[in-house]
Amino acid sequence: MERRYIESFFFLALLLGTIALVAVLVLPYLNTFILGAILAFLFSGVYQKLLRLIPNRSLAALVLTLLVLITIVAPISLAGYRIAQEAAGLYGYARAHATGEVIAQIVSQLPPSIRQLIPATSLNTQAISAWFQQAFGWIVGSIGPVFSGIARTILHFFFLLLFFYYLTRDGERLKRRLMEISPLSDSHEQEILGKIGRAITATVRGQLVLALLQALVAGIGFALFGVPNPALWGSVIMVAAFIPTLGTALVQVPAIAYLAATAGTGPAIGLALWALVAVGMLDNFLGPRLMARGARIHPLVMMIAVLGGIGMFGPMGILLGPILFSLLYALLDIYLSLVRPAQS
Repeated sequence: MERRYIESFFFLALLLGTIALVAVLVLPYLNTFILGAILAFLFSGVYQKLLRLIPNRSLAALVLTLLVLITIVAPISLAGYRIAQEAAGLYGYARAHATGEVIAQIVSQLPPSIRQLIPATSLNTQAISAWFQQAFGWIVGSIGPVFSGIARTILHFFFLLLFFYYLTRDGERLKRRLMEISPLSDSHEQEILGKIGRAITATVRGQLVLALLQALVAGIGFALFGVPNPALWGSVIMVAAFIPTLGTALVQVPAIAYLAATAGTGPAIGLALWALVAVGMLDNFLGPRLMARGARIHPLVMMIAVLGGIGMFGPMGILLGPILFSLLYALLDIYLSLVRPAQS
C-alpha cells in the first residue's frame, strides 16, 4: 500500500513537472496557437464543404489555409503593421511637440466660444503635456510590440498558418483525444465545448465583425476629412465599439471637436454626418443581423470581458476575454447540476 502511494505521488509529480516544462516551451506561441484554433473552428463548416469537392483531407486543408491567408490573415497583418507605425510616429510627435508652450499656443488659437469654456487659472499646460505623453506611450506600449520585430512577426505568421492547417485537418481527432483524457462526462464536455463555440461565434461573427466594419468605415472618414493617423484611431474605434451606449462616439466626438478647432466647421460637420450616416447605419441595421448569428451576451458582460481581456492578454484579449467568461458560465452550470442532485 505504501509503495503504491509512493508510485502515485511520483507519477503525479512527474506529470505536473512535465506539464509545467511544456507550458514554458509553448507559452511564447500560445496566443498564436489559440488564434489558429479559433480560425479553424470558425472555418470548420467551409472545410466540410471543401471536402465534398476535394476528398483528400490534407489538400482540402491546404486550399482553405491559402484562402484564409489571402482574404483574412494577410490584410489584417498589414493593417496591424500600419497601426503600429502610426502609433510610434504619434508618440514621437507627442514627445517633441506636446510641451506646455505648444499646448498654450493651441489653446490661444481655439475659437472664442470654446476658449471661454477653459478657465485660464485651471489650465495646467505642463500637466496636460505629461498626460499626453503618458497616454501615447501607453498606446505604443500596447500596440507597437505586436508588430515591432519583423523576424518575430514572420515566425508567428508562419506558425499561425501551420497551426490552422493541422487543426483544420486533424481537429476532430484532437477533440476526441482530449475528451478521452478528460475525467468529465461526455455531456459536460459537450456543454463546455458548446458554450465556448457559441462565445466564439457571438464574439467573432457578431461583435468583432461589426467592430471591424465600424473601424474601417470610421477610419475612411478620418482620412477623408483630415484627422491624422486614421488607421490608429480606427483601431481605437474597434475597441470602443464594445462599450455599451457610448461606443464609437468616445472617439468620433473628440475627432469632430479636433477638426472644429484646427480645420474649421466644414470638415467637422462633414465628419459628423459621416459618423451619423455611415458608421451609425452599420450599428443600427447590420448590427442586429450579425448579433443574431451567435449567442446573446449581455453588452455589459461583453464590455468587461473585452476590456479586461485586452488589459491582461493584449489584442488577443478581444477573443480570449469572452471565451474565458463563457468557460466560467459552463463550469458554473456543471457545478450546479452536480450540487443540486446531491442536495435533494
